[in-house]
Amino acid sequence: MNVYQAICALDGVAPTKDDPSEITRAGLERSCPVCVETLDLFADWLGTLAGNVALSLGAFGGVYIAGGIVMKLGEWFKTSRFRESFMAKGRYHDYLSRIPTFVITHPHPGFVGLQGLVLKD
Repeated sequence: MNVYQAICALDGVAPTKDDPSEITRAGLERSCPVCVETLDLFADWLGTLAGNVALSLGAFGGVYIAGGIVMKLGEWFKTSRFRESFMAKGRYHDYLSRIPTFVITHPHPGFVGLQGLVLKD
């Protein structure tokens, strides 16, 4: 909502969406230019952040993206600027290009992790 409202303010247009799901839907349908820009910036910034974390931590096994927003973006996310922004680290581009990124699609990944715990009295 904050990104959407900021873009509206910068563009000098009144916000017409008051729910994040409306912004996502309109962005995916490409029916609202501000919503499209909002999704593009979200993917760009998420990719930049994920790339920074991968570079800082040496995430050779990959970076896993969880949460409802990315899951709802579905196929669009695969073609978004996320991966390009992930690797946009100058001389570290090739290094980051070898680190895979994954989207967790299970609705309750925490419960999957709990299945691996062995509880002791």
